Amino acid sequence: MLARNLELNEAQQAAVKKILEQRQQEALRIRQDASISGGARIERFRALQDHTVERIRAVLNEEQKKKYDPLAVRRVAPASDQKSVEDWLKVTTPQ
Repeated sequence: MLARNLELNEAQQAAVKKILEQRQQEALRIRQDASISGGARIERFRALQDHTVERIRAVLNEEQKKKYDPLAVRRVAPASDQKSVEDWLKVTTPQ
Protein backbone atom coordinates (compact mmCIF):
# COMPACT_ATOMS: atom_id res chain seq x y z
CA MET A 1 0.00 0.00 0.00
CA LEU A 2 2.82 2.41 0.87
CA ALA A 3 4.55 1.63 -2.42
CA ARG A 4 1.38 2.32 -4.38
CA ASN A 5 0.39 5.49 -2.47
CA LEU A 6 3.85 7.02 -2.79
CA GLU A 7 4.56 5.59 -6.24
CA LEU A 8 7.85 4.05 -5.14
CA ASN A 9 10.22 2.70 -7.76
CA GLU A 10 11.74 -0.77 -7.33
CA ALA A 11 14.88 0.46 -5.57
CA GLN A 12 12.81 2.51 -3.14
CA GLN A 13 10.50 -0.44 -2.50
CA ALA A 14 13.46 -2.66 -1.67
CA ALA A 15 14.98 -0.02 0.64
CA VAL A 16 11.69 0.61 2.47
CA LYS A 17 11.08 -3.12 2.84
CA LYS A 18 14.50 -3.54 4.45
CA ILE A 19 13.86 -0.60 6.81
CA LEU A 20 10.49 -2.03 7.87
CA GLU A 21 11.94 -5.49 8.41
CA GLN A 22 14.66 -4.01 10.63
CA ARG A 23 12.01 -2.04 12.55
CA GLN A 24 10.03 -5.23 13.10
CA GLN A 25 13.09 -7.04 14.46
CA GLU A 26 13.94 -4.17 16.81
CA ALA A 27 10.32 -3.90 18.00
CA LEU A 28 10.40 -7.60 18.85
CA ARG A 29 13.61 -7.11 20.85
CA ILE A 30 12.05 -4.22 22.77
CA ARG A 31 8.87 -6.22 23.41
CA GLN A 32 10.81 -9.24 24.72
CA ASP A 33 13.23 -7.30 26.94
CA ALA A 34 11.83 -7.81 30.45
CA SER A 35 14.31 -5.31 31.91
CA ILE A 36 12.55 -2.35 30.26
CA SER A 37 9.84 -0.63 32.30
CA GLY A 38 6.49 0.27 30.74
CA GLY A 39 7.27 3.96 30.31
CA ALA A 40 10.74 3.29 28.94
CA ARG A 41 9.29 0.71 26.55
CA ILE A 42 6.87 3.30 25.17
CA GLU A 43 9.71 5.79 24.71
CA ARG A 44 11.81 3.19 22.90
CA PHE A 45 8.91 2.36 20.58
CA ARG A 46 8.41 6.06 19.84
CA ALA A 47 12.12 6.54 19.18
CA LEU A 48 12.11 3.48 16.93
CA GLN A 49 9.13 4.85 14.99
CA ASP A 50 10.77 8.28 14.66
CA HIS A 51 14.01 6.71 13.43
CA THR A 52 12.10 4.52 10.98
CA VAL A 53 10.28 7.54 9.57
CA GLU A 54 13.57 9.43 9.16
CA ARG A 55 15.13 6.48 7.34
CA ILE A 56 12.15 6.07 5.02
CA ARG A 57 12.05 9.80 4.28
CA ALA A 58 15.73 9.62 3.29
CA VAL A 59 14.73 7.19 0.51
CA LEU A 60 11.93 9.39 -0.85
CA ASN A 61 12.01 12.25 -3.33
CA GLU A 62 10.53 15.65 -2.44
CA GLU A 63 7.11 14.92 -3.92
CA GLN A 64 6.87 11.61 -2.06
CA LYS A 65 7.94 13.26 1.22
CA LYS A 66 4.97 15.62 0.96
CA LYS A 67 2.62 12.61 0.93
CA TYR A 68 4.40 10.68 3.70
CA ASP A 69 3.69 11.97 7.22
CA PRO A 70 2.90 9.06 9.54
CA LEU A 71 3.66 11.13 12.65
CA ALA A 72 0.95 13.72 11.94
CA VAL A 73 -1.34 11.97 14.40
CA ARG A 74 1.03 12.93 17.27
CA ARG A 75 0.58 16.62 16.48
CA VAL A 76 -3.18 16.47 16.97
CA ALA A 77 -4.10 17.68 20.45
CA PRO A 78 -5.92 15.02 22.47
CA ALA A 79 -9.37 15.71 23.88
CA SER A 80 -9.21 17.28 27.35
CA ASP A 81 -10.57 14.13 29.02
CA GLN A 82 -8.52 11.68 26.93
CA LYS A 83 -6.08 9.57 28.93
CA SER A 84 -2.61 8.77 27.63
CA VAL A 85 -0.84 5.44 27.69
CA GLU A 86 1.38 6.86 30.41
CA ASP A 87 -1.71 7.65 32.53
CA TRP A 88 -2.91 4.09 32.07
CA LEU A 89 0.50 2.70 33.07
CA LYS A 90 0.55 4.80 36.25
CA VAL A 91 -2.82 3.41 37.27
CA THR A 92 -2.11 -0.23 36.41
CA THR A 93 1.56 -0.58 37.42
CA PRO A 94 2.07 -1.78 41.00
CA GLN A 95 4.17 0.58 43.09
